[in-house]
Amino acid sequence: MRDKGQKAAELILLFIGIPLLLYISHSNRLILGTLIFASIGCCLYLITHQYPFMSRVSVTKRAIWQTSVVTIVLIAVILGFAYYWSPERWLSFPLHQPQIWGLVMLLYPFISAIPQELVYRSFFFHRYEHLFRSPGWLIVVNAVVFAMAHSMFRNPIAIIFTFCGGLIFAYIYHRYRSLILVSLVHAILGNAVFTSGLGMYFYHGRIT
Repeated sequence: MRDKGQKAAELILLFIGIPLLLYISHSNRLILGTLIFASIGCCLYLITHQYPFMSRVSVTKRAIWQTSVVTIVLIAVILGFAYYWSPERWLSFPLHQPQIWGLVMLLYPFISAIPQELVYRSFFFHRYEHLFRSPGWLIVVNAVVFAMAHSMFRNPIAIIFTFCGGLIFAYIYHRYRSLILVSLVHAILGNAVFTSGLGMYFYHGRIT
């Protein structure tokens, strides 16, 4: 019981307290530095605790097919919402800045999606899953803290999108225990967001 209490306090400090401090700080460098430091720290923790970075559950062809279909549907939803919300910016990034867009498409999976999944899925589930009585609560709380981490962008689009994305990513990870699979889905959907024209809501340069 004492161990659970300590880990619950740790969860609150790391996944609620630190994001609140970053929200107050208004510092791009501090935000990026925290993500890098957290990713390295979580990776070292998982390595020293013999975390299986490969999937612990068999990811079948059927699972890949189902996940692919869901991902395609979500891409369509993102593109549709972007057109509805801001038609003048729809696909403006690849159309007007193709070189920078291509660079973002290549780098985003490695400098953002994978580090976030390492921290918010692999580390979070490995260390705190036993605190929750049901998978449902685990997934919801994980999505909440994931959205809180994006509150620093100071707009409702970022928070709503990351909460919904957090639910999806947490469910995928809980079901398949695959860092590779959930990171791939995260990378694809993240790239879709930037391509659609909604990337301005998730850009560190907009933090003031």
